[in-house]
Amino acid sequence: MARPVVLLEPGVGPAVVTPYALTVDAGVRDVLDADRLLHRMAARLALPEDVFGCTHLVRGDRPRVAVSLALPSRPFPDTLRERLAEYGTVTPGLPDAVGRAVLYPGVPSLTGTMTVAELLAGSA
Repeated sequence: MARPVVLLEPGVGPAVVTPYALTVDAGVRDVLDADRLLHRMAARLALPEDVFGCTHLVRGDRPRVAVSLALPSRPFPDTLRERLAEYGTVTPGLPDAVGRAVLYPGVPSLTGTMTVAELLAGSA
């Protein structure tokens, strides 16, 4: 499994929140397990290539890592929502505005050593 790329860009502003997002809370307690869950979902459910999948730390009485899936310009089909329910509780929207990107357009090609210019040209 490829490791996610984490970029931090100070001063960019708040995250853009899409109305076409779903959160899946599978009760996962480890970030790497949440990464693996997103990759399994992508493979098993044949998620669209333009999907964004992020991990979100959920604090409180029961700390865990939820995952979100978002499409940039269209809602998820109802059948996909039903299939996501096999993994855990599905709710509309994002759990918060700060997620760690794991799945995004171009991520399969991000391997090895590359320049920032190559990274930006080859992925979302």
